[in-house]
Amino acid sequence: MNLTLVVVRNCPACKRAETVLKSIIKNRNDVMLSVKDLNSASNEKVSIVPALFIEDQLYSLGDINTSKLIKELSASHK
Repeated sequence: MNLTLVVVRNCPACKRAETVLKSIIKNRNDVMLSVKDLNSASNEKVSIVPALFIEDQLYSLGDINTSKLIKELSASHK
């Protein structure tokens, strides 16, 4: 599964989201995280950051609901 986090520099919410994601997936070999800067993420049409995409589909904007994401990742792991 591919996760893409779109962020901007000097964004506390973006830093929190990246930290949370790294913590959630640290023991998951089946999940790949890429972090893209909004200014260089030309394919992503978002105006709110952080923006999390799962398999190129927008999943969430702003802070991440960790319990919801863990359930989503668990469901896809089965």
